[in-house]
Amino acid sequence: MRFIYIILSIVPIFLIIYSYNNHKIYFIEFNHFLKWFAVYAIPFTLVFFFFLIGAMKKEFPRVYSLVLIGCVVFPCYVFEYYLVKKFYSAGEDAGMENVIKAAKKNNIKPDLRLKTDVVKDLNHEGIESYPFFKVGMEHRLYPIGVIPNKTIVLCNELVEHTVYRSDRYGFNNPDEVWDQDKINVIFLGDSFTQGSCILDNKNFVNQNRTDGLNLVNLGNGSNNPWQILIGLVEYAVPKRPKKIIWMHCSANDIDGLLLDYERSQKAGNKILDNYLYKDFSQNLINKTDEVEEFLLERYKNRFINFQRIHWPSFLKLSRLRTKLNFSVDTERVSEDNISEDFEELFDKIIKKSKILSESIGTEIHFVHIPTYTELVDGSSDEVEKVKNIIKKNKIPYYNLADAFKNESDPKSIFSWETTGHFSMLGNRLTAKFIKEKIIDN
Repeated sequence: MRFIYIILSIVPIFLIIYSYNNHKIYFIEFNHFLKWFAVYAIPFTLVFFFFLIGAMKKEFPRVYSLVLIGCVVFPCYVFEYYLVKKFYSAGEDAGMENVIKAAKKNNIKPDLRLKTDVVKDLNHEGIESYPFFKVGMEHRLYPIGVIPNKTIVLCNELVEHTVYRSDRYGFNNPDEVWDQDKINVIFLGDSFTQGSCILDNKNFVNQNRTDGLNLVNLGNGSNNPWQILIGLVEYAVPKRPKKIIWMHCSANDIDGLLLDYERSQKAGNKILDNYLYKDFSQNLINKTDEVEEFLLERYKNRFINFQRIHWPSFLKLSRLRTKLNFSVDTERVSEDNISEDFEELFDKIIKKSKILSESIGTEIHFVHIPTYTELVDGSSDEVEKVKNIIKKNKIPYYNLADAFKNESDPKSIFSWETTGHFSMLGNRLTAKFIKEKIIDN
């Protein structure tokens, strides 16, 4: 038993060294170091002395101490297991109250299944289906769509899940639009443009599809100006549309832009810089099979293998530490610490996008998607800065607040009143506004 305590006394030393090496890149400010010292260094040091004393003193109650430690550690791992299993459904669980509320308001029975449950049910019916997910830029490929040619379960905000068949490139379009010789309009944007979380996939892009008018939707959840630039390079430029409509989400596009840039710089990943500063392309439009294979591999790793427990993360109690805010890097990527100085970077992306569009004889139209707060209180400083950059670059600018101004109840624009994506009304008004202001002109 004494030998076990000697071995156990060495473990905390290695944990202190390992923890320091993992966290030192986040020591941007002294308080970050202090948090690491309080959360990791002090407890591990106390554990070291505990086991050292236990190894040195004969009268130390070694067996009872190990039993006591086990009574503390075992529940931690039980809770970690629970958090791992609930990780991918946590966001959906949090939104169920709003789904139920929306169902009562519309007198409709809500579908309270999780995305993964819907996927299982569809697969059981013989329909190959996958939940919506995204991949990071750290992999060998950086696709900006979903798995191509598959049924995608997107989300549920208005009592039913949005389900659609992805096209050959992984976007929410009828696949045959890509076979047309001429594409009239390409939409770029995030989840609002993709169609989250509208009933029967009747998003504002699809509402404008008519015979003879070929529209392509390159919207995808969480896209920000980086991914929009990538979509322009990879799919819009090769197809040379008559018009490009850039849908800008006021709620999170700028935050996402800065976070992606921060993460790419920290990781030494140059793919975003390559798109901005070089004549660079992954040639995704000609890699459909490779993209599909890659995304299926990522799906397996993320949803299938992860459910079997990623043991290194599990042993480190990663989810529990994050839940307790013991991860030093949580401050590093929180919204409160995002720099507000986005103008230079955003301006460069807009300039590059305009140069690319002009090279194919296409005009970009920039459409601002407001938040509920903007509809009630007016534009923020960030909104005005974005507007000034767009106008400085001589790009037509539109604000959807103009489409919603006649609505007496701004809450009716959004699925969850003041939050969420567009309601059926919001999508209908957006479709009408874009048709009248851009498509028909």
